[in-house]
Amino acid sequence: LGAGTAALLAYLLQDKLPQVSATCFATPASADPALAAELAPYVTTVIVDTDMVPRLGPRSMHQLCKDVAAYPWRHMAMEDALIVKAKAITQLKKRAAALDAQYTGGKLGLWMDQARAKLDEW
Repeated sequence: LGAGTAALLAYLLQDKLPQVSATCFATPASADPALAAELAPYVTTVIVDTDMVPRLGPRSMHQLCKDVAAYPWRHMAMEDALIVKAKAITQLKKRAAALDAQYTGGKLGLWMDQARAKLDEW
């Protein structure tokens, strides 16, 4: 907000101090095109790389809203959930195998395999 205030203050002071100029960093889009043209002779705005503040206006906000609404959030969330689920199951299996080896000498895993085979037979 400081850069926008400095730009507008330089504009307001032109009648009393015509030599006033402002160099502003990342000035927000706070002027319409007509006012921006009036400010151009005595206001310089410096924008660093892809800073979004100076580029953020009604038109860009509307486009951002459209882009966010069109993004496949549900699909991406489902993919992420499946990845997390698979990792959790893998970790649980590793932990169960380690506990089985530590406390039963691997017999529990053998018993589970036998129980699954019997269930498959039924």
